[in-house]
Amino acid sequence: MTYSETNGAQGGFPIGGVFSRAVGMVGANPGAALALGLVFGAIPLAAYDYLFRGPLLRTVDQPTAIAIAAPLVGLVVGAVHGTLAQGAFLPLAVAQDSGTRMGMGGLLGAGLRATPMLFMLGLIKGILITLGLVALVVPGVMLLLFWVVASAALVDQRTGIFEALGRSRMLTKGARFQILGIVLATTVGFSALNYAAARLTGRALGAGNEILVMRGLVGTITTIISGSVFASLYVELRTWKEGAPTDALAEIFA
Repeated sequence: MTYSETNGAQGGFPIGGVFSRAVGMVGANPGAALALGLVFGAIPLAAYDYLFRGPLLRTVDQPTAIAIAAPLVGLVVGAVHGTLAQGAFLPLAVAQDSGTRMGMGGLLGAGLRATPMLFMLGLIKGILITLGLVALVVPGVMLLLFWVVASAALVDQRTGIFEALGRSRMLTKGARFQILGIVLATTVGFSALNYAAARLTGRALGAGNEILVMRGLVGTITTIISGSVFASLYVELRTWKEGAPTDALAEIFA
């Protein structure tokens, strides 16, 4: 991949550019964003809810063990979900950055081709970050900040898992306090959305399939937000450090 001539990493990292880019990306491509949110958010999260919180729970006779394990499993699942979302939205972010409109088939195909590697990357990240959080909290937070754009790097450069982790650590250096702010802002927003959905489900919809529908809706929204924000974060970091690449689309859609 070649880059345009620029003096990278001058001045502070422009955190406002991440959110404005994400809003512009979704606003310019609402249909594509919705499709990616459904495929990489609603469907896998609804399947997780059905399997882990439904029939599987009813077959287990140790509720205490499940109560202890569920939050830890949830952290790993959240990491996998976030990894898939970021990787799926990266082609859309790169297309917007180059001023190119991509077809739905091309966007979904690029994301689906990378899904097996993204899943493995998300699993590795999720397990190690969760262990770090359980151990002393700080190591887990540091790993999260180091690897926050690893999935976008994997899709962008069609590289291996450990190479993507290393590239993410390189790109985030010098901007981790700003990245922490982005992570906290999205975490608070997602927590508020999940709380509101839980209250609505409990009061108005009762139990059963309605819960899966609500979770699917929340999963779609959170996937669109997290995917667009963190894919935009990668593009902003890459441009900040190295300038805009001149052949990004050709590599992603090859």
